[in-house]
Amino acid sequence: GRFSAKEAFSKATGYGIGEKVHWHDIEILNEPNGRPIMQVKNFRYKTYVAITHSGDFVNTVVIIERLTILERLSLKFFPKRGVL
Repeated sequence: GRFSAKEAFSKATGYGIGEKVHWHDIEILNEPNGRPIMQVKNFRYKTYVAITHSGDFVNTVVIIERLTILERLSLKFFPKRGVL
């Protein structure tokens, strides 16, 4: 599931994996309730990920959303540490 989420992200951006984004730049974590979250190093857009399994099959959806002007200004003046 996590591998397919990284692959879905690479396809959603159109970059693929390689020069701009590497496998180790993409991290799939879990919130306390188990919901997956995606963090991508030096990527300044919101990412949403859904992963579902059924038997030997996995389905993954990644949505990329542009930050609002307020969110972009917030990152400019109050940058987060680590991955975004």
